[in-house]
Amino acid sequence: MNINKWTVALAAAGVVSLASVTNAQEAKETVKTLAASTTLSGYVSTSVNWTPSSTAGVQSYFANSGKNDRIALDVISLTLASKAGEGEWAAGYKAQIWAGPDAASLGTADSGADFAIKNAYISLRAPLGSGVDLKLGVFDTIIGYESTDRNVNPFYSHSWGFSVEPTQHTGLLASYRVSDSISLSVGIANTTDAVINGAATNNSRKTYMAAATLTAPASFGFLSGTSVTAGWVSGRANGGSTSTDSLYVGGSIPLPIKDLSLGLALDNLGRDNLADTSVIAAYLSYKVSDKLTAAARVEYLDVGVTTVGATAVGREALSTTIGLDYKLWANVISRLEYRLDTSADSEVNGRKHNSAVIANVIYNF
Repeated sequence: MNINKWTVALAAAGVVSLASVTNAQEAKETVKTLAASTTLSGYVSTSVNWTPSSTAGVQSYFANSGKNDRIALDVISLTLASKAGEGEWAAGYKAQIWAGPDAASLGTADSGADFAIKNAYISLRAPLGSGVDLKLGVFDTIIGYESTDRNVNPFYSHSWGFSVEPTQHTGLLASYRVSDSISLSVGIANTTDAVINGAATNNSRKTYMAAATLTAPASFGFLSGTSVTAGWVSGRANGGSTSTDSLYVGGSIPLPIKDLSLGLALDNLGRDNLADTSVIAAYLSYKVSDKLTAAARVEYLDVGVTTVGATAVGREALSTTIGLDYKLWANVISRLEYRLDTSADSEVNGRKHNSAVIANVIYNF
């Protein structure tokens, strides 16, 4: 620690104490250390939505209501984070805040608002085996092909599979890497839904989750890097008494054709006294050039709405989305997509076909 000669002189004269100077210096050094280890990141997402099927229905479900035929601010995301270090008892944190209309759709609060907490957890490492990583607080779900953060998804509009998956949990998650090819996660949470500090009607009923990810090693040739995740989340929603089971299997597969990749996802939602809802999806992505990427997503949705003592009612739908992502500006995602949802057996909210054209611009920082 360096103390300049003027401070020493003042201390000798009794004007200041060296103890107070030392404490102040140590506090400043601590602040500098914390600031150096903390990162600020985020993004601003905007969109232009043209929806020929402008009534409520399929479109409002996947892209949030209130955006039909208009220019929209989606969300501002801010993240403060400090990664856990390399020590056996390392610790860190992540705090992600959403502001804007999409914050209400996140569902982490009981009532809708333009401000919401998306992630807020402390990360801890315990020296068990090769090291167990813990998250305590509010964290993203461990299943699903797509994320609530649109800047990491292939499309602006979310898939139907995403719509039947959990999004956030308040609880404790433990992750362990068995090897370079195998990683495991298990956790316990208050509820299956995103409400922070929520509880089922029976407070003792908790939500349990587990997932395993397998990654193909270099010895697999062109399949090297193939990643497959299988996961399960079971429990009840905030204030709910109905048990649900969410099952997911999905991953990405490189193909022999250069710059072409395939993604597959299967979601199944099971609920007490109701028929299961299942979604099968395929994703194709082709890197046309360093700036241009073309993508397609095809989904089949089978919704069962059977209740005990009532007539069975079901719904099937086919969804196709195609899009282009062009890197015109630095740090900017600029993409255009077309989506068509078709009800296979009956009209959905008065429409058999629902379509949308969406331009999306996201700035990452």
